[in-house]
Parts: sequence; C-alpha cells; structure tokens
Amino acid sequence: MSEIGKINNDKILDSVAVTQDTIHEKRPYRLEIFFGQNDNNKKLALKTDKAILPDFPDGGDVSNGERFWEIEIINRDLWIKHELLRGHFKHKFQYREGKFKLMQFKSVASDGRGKIFYRNLDFLTGIRRTQTDSYEQNKVLKKEEEFIKIKGKPDLSNFEPKSNRYY
Repeated sequence: MSEIGKINNDKILDSVAVTQDTIHEKRPYRLEIFFGQNDNNKKLALKTDKAILPDFPDGGDVSNGERFWEIEIINRDLWIKHELLRGHFKHKFQYREGKFKLMQFKSVASDGRGKIFYRNLDFLTGIRRTQTDSYEQNKVLKKEEEFIKIKGKPDLSNFEPKSNRYY
C-alpha cells in the first residue's frame, strides 16, 4: 500500500509505503516515508516496524480484531488507521521541526450492545474528550473533557500504537 501527497513544506510530492512480512507468523508491517527531491528522486525520511500493529500480535492464525486499515495524507497530515471488530482508531502525525510528531488520536468503538464510545486526544492542547452514546435511544449518555499531561510525546520514530492507556 502506498500514498502520495505533500507531507513537509517544500511543495514537492512525498510518498509513504506500507509493506507486510507475510512469512513472519505475526505478519508485521513496515512503514517508510520518502521525501521528494528537486531532481525527481526520493530520500528516505523515516523507516519503522513499530508504528503499525501486526495482524497477529500473538502469532499464529488468530487475530485479536485489531487490523491495519490504511494510511492517508490529508493537508500535510499523515493518518495511520486501524480497524477494530466494531470500530476503528487512527493516529495523526505532522512533520514539524524535523520529526513526525503525534498530533491526535481518535477512536470509535461499539460494545455491540447499544453503546458507541468516542475518544479524541489532542496532543497540542493535551485535552482528551470522551463520549458515550446510545445508538438504540439516539442520545448522548456521557460526555467528559479532561487535561492529560503526557511526558515524552511520541514521534513516529519511537511510536507504538496501543502502548499505553491513552493512545
């Protein structure tokens, strides 16, 4: 899977590639980001094997319901998206000060029994918003907003999704 778009501020098209090791029992993914150059060549800006969850984290043929879905470049933002059995989650990165900084985490999940859970963590403000809706009653059951202080905000070079309770 690959995506082309503008990630940095040089107005030259960049590209992102995701490959998977289908021989390895965990089926891990590799994410590579290439910056376009003036001479039509590409320069590797980042390579990581940890930014995307493997299909089978415990090995074998059983998935835990969390699977890589897609990558997207939208308005210089790089989105990495994963599917859940009943929902999805995604991480937004921006290239700033020479690093791909985590800017936002969003998730939507259902319990399969009438409730939908929304989570949004904005890394610029430190504000986490959560909401629980009843889709059977079509109403908001709970809505919260809190300030979260996160030490050592991750960038894509050291990022692992679901490595803590926040993102």
